[in-house]
Amino acid sequence: MIGLIALLGFQSRLGSIMSFEQYSRVHHPLPYVLDVRQRKGRLIYFGFKHSRDPSDPQFVTLRKLWVEEKPQLVLNEDISAVQRATLEESIRYDGERGALAFWAKQDHVPMRSIDMRWRDEFMVLQRKMGPMKVKMFYLIRGLEQDLRRPSGAGVSTDVVAQRILDMFRNEGIDFPPHSIEDVDRYWPVLRIKGDWRKPSIAWIDPTGNGSLSKVSRRSSEIRDAHMVSVLTDELKKGKRILAVVGASHVVMQEPALPGVVKRISGLHK
Repeated sequence: MIGLIALLGFQSRLGSIMSFEQYSRVHHPLPYVLDVRQRKGRLIYFGFKHSRDPSDPQFVTLRKLWVEEKPQLVLNEDISAVQRATLEESIRYDGERGALAFWAKQDHVPMRSIDMRWRDEFMVLQRKMGPMKVKMFYLIRGLEQDLRRPSGAGVSTDVVAQRILDMFRNEGIDFPPHSIEDVDRYWPVLRIKGDWRKPSIAWIDPTGNGSLSKVSRRSSEIRDAHMVSVLTDELKKGKRILAVVGASHVVMQEPALPGVVKRISGLHK
């Protein structure tokens, strides 16, 4: 596991990743796409506004870059998506990750996550934030994502939540809450207005002031440093890389990226 101190030390040698305070003063286009070159390596870093709408023009733009650049490695945020039968189905279930997985299978391009293992991230976060609060952050984030998928329609929130809690335990995250009853008891402690069974993305917005937003903000800081580390290592190998993550990550990481960095504009024309 890469330690937080090592990651932040790595960041300081490259440059400064933006703080959320700095980012709040930035206005940027969507998508936000960078062309990064270092020696023989080239990275197209695509900052996506997360979407599960197959008609979103971002997917047309992303496909155009895929065809033009012929990546040798594809990196995506969080976990790699399941490869599904059609492009539309892939996007409806997994958004940009689904599209990447579909194209990667077609063109036999290796694809992997740009993130650190979430279990490692959990262990780093819980040292400062506390294990129960961090586990609730991952639970609410997982619920918010899973309930928006087509497979989540009509499924009980309790069923989805217990499935996520069981996954935590299977991964060795053996801190409470373990059950729906535990979640019911712990939720009031967080002092978040609303019913956890109807999760809101605002509760885990890293720019917010709530208890889970603070966890989200620290998570983003750790992930940004790790992403820059991964991209730097892959560029040194001289590969053509396509990496797709949320646009805010690309904007915030831009000052810390190695090599020559240029923004690609006019992509929707």
